[in-house]
Amino acid sequence: MDKKVSKRDDNKMKNRKLIIATAEKLILQKNFEDTSMDDVAKESGLTKRTIYKYFISKEDLFFAVTLEGTKKFISYFEEAIKEGKNALEKIRLSNKAYCQFYCDNPGMFRLMNYQPDNIHNCEASPNRHELMSLKDMSIKKYGDIIEEGKADGSINSKLDTKKSIYFSMFASMGLLNLVSNMDQKFFWEGQELNEMEFLNFSMDLLTNALT
Repeated sequence: MDKKVSKRDDNKMKNRKLIIATAEKLILQKNFEDTSMDDVAKESGLTKRTIYKYFISKEDLFFAVTLEGTKKFISYFEEAIKEGKNALEKIRLSNKAYCQFYCDNPGMFRLMNYQPDNIHNCEASPNRHELMSLKDMSIKKYGDIIEEGKADGSINSKLDTKKSIYFSMFASMGLLNLVSNMDQKFFWEGQELNEMEFLNFSMDLLTNALT
């Protein structure tokens, strides 16, 4: 039997979700530097003291926002690899899922690739620690798929797995960061290219580098 959540715990969960959603909205509207905890308190209808009961700093709240975004991205990744008939196909589909996540969530994609300047607050953030653990698990999963491909013959068995992981990460992140910062209308219309078709084509080239 599921344990019944107390009213107090239910309110705490609701407050936490409200604070994270409010912070995400404000940071996307302005930016991280120009969003204060006072802004979050005013917009959410909670006191700043209440917000600090859940998050030890503005940086901690930022990482809570990006943690939720990362969980959402991982759901794209996990759904995509279910359709792969072999490891290479899983990699191909996961790379395209990254593109789809970017297209569906451009604002969150930018936040997930941003790092606040206050190193002390970042390192002290519990949500950052949880985020890093989640990212490490995702990297390991990607590496496991590459190893699976080396075993099933769909991926070049001579490739260095760790280097292949980071090549794939940096290449895909670099491409999407570049695309996200360009003059969208000028480039795609000027070059008569479809953005999603181009990104999927690029991810196919990236995947093919593993064969």
